[in-house]
Amino acid sequence: MDSPNPVKRVANTIPIFIPLIIRIMSLTWETSITLMVREFGASQKRVYAKPLKWGKRDTVSVIILLLVYLTVIALKLSGFSLYACLKG
Repeated sequence: MDSPNPVKRVANTIPIFIPLIIRIMSLTWETSITLMVREFGASQKRVYAKPLKWGKRDTVSVIILLLVYLTVIALKLSGFSLYACLKG
């Protein structure tokens, strides 16, 4: 790259720019697909994903998971081992 010859300098930079151009084209393709899916430009109204809201089911799920985790921790601390039970 540090060659004083401009032709060699350009020839040495081509292997760097080819993957860069391919990556830019890939990102452009992904962005265009995303915009088409969200219907930007198709109508005057823009469509966004629905905002997430915490509900009763979320609270119940978290409580159940906490109970399961605490039960497993309590069993492990008390010396219970599933391997010992399966071994016989």
